[in-house]
Amino acid sequence: MFTFYGTTPYPHLSLPKGNATVHRYQNGELHVTLITDVTRETCVVVGTIAPPDANLLQMLALTHTLKLHGASSVTAVLPYLAYARHDRIMPAESMLTELVGKLFFAAGCTRVVCIDAHSQLDATLFPLPLSSLSPATLFAEVMHRDGITAHTIVSPDAGGVQRAKDFARAYMGRDEIVCFSKKREGDTLRVERREGTLSHEVIIVDDMLDTGRTLVACSQELKAHGVTSIIIVISHGLFTDDAWHVLWQLNVHRIYVLDTVPLKPSLANDPRITVVPAASLLETYIHAEK
Repeated sequence: MFTFYGTTPYPHLSLPKGNATVHRYQNGELHVTLITDVTRETCVVVGTIAPPDANLLQMLALTHTLKLHGASSVTAVLPYLAYARHDRIMPAESMLTELVGKLFFAAGCTRVVCIDAHSQLDATLFPLPLSSLSPATLFAEVMHRDGITAHTIVSPDAGGVQRAKDFARAYMGRDEIVCFSKKREGDTLRVERREGTLSHEVIIVDDMLDTGRTLVACSQELKAHGVTSIIIVISHGLFTDDAWHVLWQLNVHRIYVLDTVPLKPSLANDPRITVVPAASLLETYIHAEK
């Protein structure tokens, strides 16, 4: 087995590394050259396909080149599966989740592995196997290490119920959660409690923090119900723009996030943000699949 890194920066895994060069001609076109002989080898390509979209093309080019030159199989490990929210048919709108899956299939990919895909719909739209790894146990171990005491576990919307239950089982040994429902009214996002009993200290579990609108709406509702301490657990920290900063004024005092995408340099030294390495989760899966 050889591992190739297509669009680092993602921390290198402790797996045998294959060598390839990826460069651009003066006109901007990509070119891949393999240094390692991959004939009849099992290969893994690791990288992010988060924007800019050149990252996606680079991963596809490397995957295609490996398969073209004799790799028996190529698994694409995409810690953050970009475009995973484009998973529903909407009038006159694109559905890029399906397109991304078809592109990896066309490039010769055998399987795609990611961490915490946005929804179960993603796998149904891919024409090849898509494995979504749960980071629940990883987060639970780190938070136990940090001495975080038991809290109420909250899902900010109905789509995240299973994710929150997985974390609750890993963290508390039972899958009792509080579930909110999300409603959009024009440009306004509202959440309301659907079921469950709140305590004064809660942990919100979600797949990503992009602009943070959902997490802000949920935190506002929790604060209005007397919650005094909020911890947020997210798999993918995009931290787009600055609107999410209001979380710190809504009784949020800590955010745990995986390193599936590079953390913005401006946040690297913020003591309120704990970055949890995900390499061990990926390595365990890859070794099990050998």
